[in-house]
Amino acid sequence: MTMQLESEHAALDCPIAWPRSVEGRPPYRDEQVGAWVVSRYADVDRIVRDATTFSSQWVVGPDRAAAFAPLMAKLAGDPRAEVAMTFFHIPLLSSDGDVHGRERSFVAKAFTPKRVKDFEPTITSLCEQLTEQLVGGADVAFVRDFAVPLPAQVIARGLGIPPEDYLAFKRWSDGLMGLIGSPEPTDDQLEAFLIAAVEFTDYISPLIEERRATPAGDIVSALAGENEAGERLSTREIISMCAALLIAGNETTTASLAGTMLYLVRTPGLQDRVRADAGLIPALVEEGLRLSCPVQALFRTATDDAEVAGVKIPAGDHLYLYYAAANRDGAQFTQPLLPRLDRNDKRHLTFGRGVHVCPGAPLARTETRIALETLLANTSAISLSDRDDAVVPHGNQMTAMVGELYLDVRG
Repeated sequence: MTMQLESEHAALDCPIAWPRSVEGRPPYRDEQVGAWVVSRYADVDRIVRDATTFSSQWVVGPDRAAAFAPLMAKLAGDPRAEVAMTFFHIPLLSSDGDVHGRERSFVAKAFTPKRVKDFEPTITSLCEQLTEQLVGGADVAFVRDFAVPLPAQVIARGLGIPPEDYLAFKRWSDGLMGLIGSPEPTDDQLEAFLIAAVEFTDYISPLIEERRATPAGDIVSALAGENEAGERLSTREIISMCAALLIAGNETTTASLAGTMLYLVRTPGLQDRVRADAGLIPALVEEGLRLSCPVQALFRTATDDAEVAGVKIPAGDHLYLYYAAANRDGAQFTQPLLPRLDRNDKRHLTFGRGVHVCPGAPLARTETRIALETLLANTSAISLSDRDDAVVPHGNQMTAMVGELYLDVRG
């Protein structure tokens, strides 16, 4: 799957990773993408609500199998490849029906409202520590120094892993993310994937066995235990699920924090309003999530002949859903490109919808809210650095984000 972008650095406020020509159009076939392109809010919403007609089996791309072909070819000669194949299936995200329901029954235990509430003191403490290191700084690397360590340490603690290991977690999640949206991975991407897969497996496997024997109330303990039906996951299933949670609880929250901060410092008057009324921060969180949209696009596959907005979709065809474009649909959101704190309609699609709605959404919202509260309470002004590379884009069509954001932070 390839698509030519209008500009390599298009719309850094997002950054938006699609040609403007897709916006507002009914579903249309794009042979370059190999799928029906869907970008309007109503159409994307209709598809993600119908998990029966529109399968998630190839959610990160019908060419994922091709991306893994080099690993398959290495199975006989490189023992790392067999370990890496554990991560071909992405639990929850790329499963359907009973398989998805079974996987979700375990993850649901890990993200109950009480568990998320229990995270708040840890999140607050981390935000205070990280903010203290930023105050008074010029050309502060916000992603490196705040947006990466916060969610990485939170998910590490949630998994029951020492938070000081968060840099390894970040390296592993980056390595495992390398094949998402990359149908023709480079040799370096494949090697990084292999290393991440082996190192993460070696790290998490003993912990799983420990939690089976002695539960500790963390996420790994929840996954290693029984669900309500008395079922248990295999070690391999738990490993891949932990990896999925690592990526979802790490990369995506980093992207939303960076994207929201960029809007905060670039939108005239926005920072003054939120500083004057902290009660507006939850609204800013929702607008930041809507506009940053860490997962910009995903695929679905028609299981039967279907119709979307009057367009006939044959069974077996793939659909490319532009969540980020749908989140900017003017037919759904007034002034869609602006972060409006008075927006009544907060039903963005950033966390999906229906049975595939992100189970970690409450935790991501909590992290972002507390981060903004802490940063604004302990600073007098946050502004974009005047350096030429103050905003650094990163990712691809599916995972476009602010890779680094340089700020001046006044106490």
